[in-house]
Amino acid sequence: MSGFVGILNLDGAPVDRRVLQDLTSFLEFRGPDARATWSDPCVGLGHALLRTTFESEHERQPLTLDGRVWIAADARIDDRQNLISELCGAPELVHAPDPELILRAYLRWGDRCLDHLIGDFSFAIWDAPGRRLFCARDHLGVRPFFYAFKNPSLIFSNSIRSIRQHPAVTNRLDDIAIADFLLFEWIQDADATSFADIRRLPPGHTLVCGPDGAPLVRKYWTMPEGREIRYRRPSDYIERFQELMIQAVGDRLRTAKASIFLSGGLDSPTIAAFARRSHTTLHGFSVVYDHVIPDDERHFSGLVANQLDLPIHYLSADDYRLYERADDPSFQTPEPAQWPLRTLSLDERRLALDFAPVVLTGEGGDEAFRPSTQYAESMLRSGRLICLCRDVFLSFRLGQGPRGLGLRNSLRRSLRNVPTRPWCFPDWIEPSLEAPLSLRKRWDRVMLERPGSSHAHRSEARRSLCTPVFRYAMAAYDADWSNLAIEFRHPFLDLRLLRFLANIPSVPWCNSKQLLREAMRSILPAPVLARPKTPVRSDPVLARIADLDSRPRVTEDPHPMLLRYVRGGAITQPQVSSDMFQLRLNLHPVSLGYWVTTVQDSRGMAVLDGLSPVF
Repeated sequence: MSGFVGILNLDGAPVDRRVLQDLTSFLEFRGPDARATWSDPCVGLGHALLRTTFESEHERQPLTLDGRVWIAADARIDDRQNLISELCGAPELVHAPDPELILRAYLRWGDRCLDHLIGDFSFAIWDAPGRRLFCARDHLGVRPFFYAFKNPSLIFSNSIRSIRQHPAVTNRLDDIAIADFLLFEWIQDADATSFADIRRLPPGHTLVCGPDGAPLVRKYWTMPEGREIRYRRPSDYIERFQELMIQAVGDRLRTAKASIFLSGGLDSPTIAAFARRSHTTLHGFSVVYDHVIPDDERHFSGLVANQLDLPIHYLSADDYRLYERADDPSFQTPEPAQWPLRTLSLDERRLALDFAPVVLTGEGGDEAFRPSTQYAESMLRSGRLICLCRDVFLSFRLGQGPRGLGLRNSLRRSLRNVPTRPWCFPDWIEPSLEAPLSLRKRWDRVMLERPGSSHAHRSEARRSLCTPVFRYAMAAYDADWSNLAIEFRHPFLDLRLLRFLANIPSVPWCNSKQLLREAMRSILPAPVLARPKTPVRSDPVLARIADLDSRPRVTEDPHPMLLRYVRGGAITQPQVSSDMFQLRLNLHPVSLGYWVTTVQDSRGMAVLDGLSPVF
């Protein structure tokens, strides 16, 4: 992922070019191929380039076509051919880099350019004639965008690390965000970060800043509900899915070689199978356990690799410790993160990067195929009994039986006093923080929240793409979290594919990802297609709890900032629990302790010492 940064002085003061240069230089870890800056009195843009597509070979940013409107971006645009046709179809645009297409779209349609763009993007455009800054983040938030408004200056970037280097931006923590991490593992508010001065532009939003006011944030996109797709023949669903997968994977393979995180499940093997149809050289990378726990990932991913004639590289996870290298400042994350086995993830990324800077993943497959929990009830409420009967009949034909109809969930909702899990507010939260921030009310609202009884088609799948968990998953793929110049691409998050999958009948096609199993029949190995959904493996984490017996420094001598959020005696030894949720919750203070101890600025100096949280 390339990096960009910018400064806009609303009072018309000249941009400090030295500061701009420093912020741009700090982005080298994101874009090692080229760096450049541009400034024009009150505004300045900087860019660090990572070349990951054929078209980026001659890319230069910041970019202008007329000397008046400039762009700095981290972008990969899908459906380029259609966009080029809309822009006039000039032959030379076939080889234009993606930021140039965005800029041309803005010059033609203004802010409505986003109606014509799909893909993963984060960009800032300075429109000199209009004296305005126009910024946008892609629909699902695959690429990040951050900003800090320190009147009269707006500092913006796709790297939270870069913004923090600006002298006007403080290191004060946002208490609600830190509390969210301790309680829920991820920040609940879409526009918040762990730092009080820095905001996050939510997915599907724009930021506009003119000469007369503060930045204005607006939403430009929401996942549409659409109409349910009904084909006459079951094979039509399969054919349409295959067409869209070819487009989604193809748009993400405009490169000579790529890596793929390959599992033995359904999602990433499906992507690998479609990727093998291209001219891109592909290598697979898989994490396996050979001794710590019974694990058959090596077997199933090996079957896929053999079937597709795909070179595969294995990384054994047996010898990794729970908090290995967590106290190493070079391993810091831009915001607090649950650390267990993070070193394993970083090593997998390094292995993939040694082969190629572009990595495909199966991320988004679970969200895209999330079945409806109220399917039968919804169909009956809408009077579509005949359609329901057809779906059930087809489900039996495909060997599913009555699964996926949501009958059990409907029965539960009809009963009163349905028991809930006994998750209690953690007793290690510092009381002086709890009351001013109303943390118990926040805990109850989040933990006791029940999805509304919406009967909109596939509403669960749409909601799953807007949750804090999904936002965190996207953030964790960013280069800021690994310090590696690597770009992840997620074909299942292609908007064209998502629109289709969000509107097909949940039964039978989304139940157990039946559409994938049917579409990949004779392409993927039969044992893989017949393999049931594998639950998240908690055993590796449980098996390594003993690592904490060594009393890591973070628990022996807690950082003063940690003690502002957590009672001192509560982190000396996390309480082991057979419940995975409770276990992870008990580890949150330890992970936060490592973060506040190691987070540093660009000069390698600890920056949180002596700072007070923002009440």
